Amino acid sequence: MSLGTAAEGSSSQTLFINYLGIIYHTFAFLTRGKNAIIKPMDNKKINANFIRVLAGLWGILTYFLFIVDFFTKNITLTVTSTSSVIYGVILALYVSNKEINRWQSKKGQFKSLHFGEIYPVIWSIALFFFIIITAINPDYFKIPAEFPATYITILGIYIISHQSKTLYKKRAN
Repeated sequence: MSLGTAAEGSSSQTLFINYLGIIYHTFAFLTRGKNAIIKPMDNKKINANFIRVLAGLWGILTYFLFIVDFFTKNITLTVTSTSSVIYGVILALYVSNKEINRWQSKKGQFKSLHFGEIYPVIWSIALFFFIIITAINPDYFKIPAEFPATYITILGIYIISHQSKTLYKKRAN
């Protein structure tokens, strides 16, 4: 793990995003079509639960890293920005998968068992405290550079999911 600045992290983010693209296209090639090398999982529930747990773990890790980053006078570890990108991508994959399952279910049959509203609330609380603490002592505390982008990503994903849920309920009635 190397110490670095936010500027150094941005080039590693670009490289990481390129690697994600390569992984995605490789996976798509291996899993699509009748002659797919890797067959999709038969049980969608296992797949969804796996992605949900993965998103939860990355969310906790990223949240913790931002808190450490904030209270250590922004000794930015490049791992914080990398973790926030990974978390955003996994969260988007999980919510996309959930919404596809919602819309493919029979009319009115999909029931969400988890409370996704908690994520924007928890991240909003952190942002609120970061702003208050930074306003009280601006010489010592600085909000990590990637935190607002991660916060907006989480909020955006939640809003899209909530709108999809609302439209689905209207369709079911």
